[in-house]
Amino acid sequence: MHVRWLNVVVVVFVFAFILAGCGTKEAPPSSSPPDTSSKSSEKIDPATLAVALKTDEPVYPTGEFKPYRVEIKDATGQPVDVDKVYYFMNMEGMHHPTEGTMRHIGPGSYELFLPLAMPGEWYAEITVEAGDKSHTFTGYHVQAEGKHYQQYMKGYNADELGEIPPDDIGGSDNTDHNGMNDEHSNTDDHADDEHSSMNDRSKDEYGSTEHDQKEPNHGDTGHGS
Repeated sequence: MHVRWLNVVVVVFVFAFILAGCGTKEAPPSSSPPDTSSKSSEKIDPATLAVALKTDEPVYPTGEFKPYRVEIKDATGQPVDVDKVYYFMNMEGMHHPTEGTMRHIGPGSYELFLPLAMPGEWYAEITVEAGDKSHTFTGYHVQAEGKHYQQYMKGYNADELGEIPPDDIGGSDNTDHNGMNDEHSNTDDHADDEHSSMNDRSKDEYGSTEHDQKEPNHGDTGHGS
């Protein structure tokens, strides 16, 4: 009798142990990396990030507002959002800075439309700010071709003058800013036309000019040979 009850107790104990082991089994760890795009900027060190400049064209036309995009990722390759991304371009030995604060357009992605004043190679600097830390990334280059645009020679700051994406101006990359060059180049022609018109009006009012008057015939002096 005691042996039978002992067997029952042992069976119950083993069954309870098996159930307890099944209930505490841990789930396998997730293979996907954590999302760091919304990570607090206070915990981000900008110097440890990877910053890539994405250009749509191998060569940029001068005088047109074109997009420049930046992608920011951490050491694991995940996109990272920061507090501010400032984009700056210039030419070596020149002073034609074109710059501005980039817009956030997606996880770890930023964009800004800017014009280039003249053809040649431009260098770019990207400053990333997160919390109370900042870091400037260098080594980026952009090639430009086209004519010189005097209105951008002294620089263009999108934070002060405004960013002008093509969609905001009827889908045309040539903005009203570009028309300043044509207006300047036509100034002399306009002045010449106006001067010519004034001469025509003067002839109508006063007749022939001094150069048009007939010179006297000095051969008819009345002196014989």
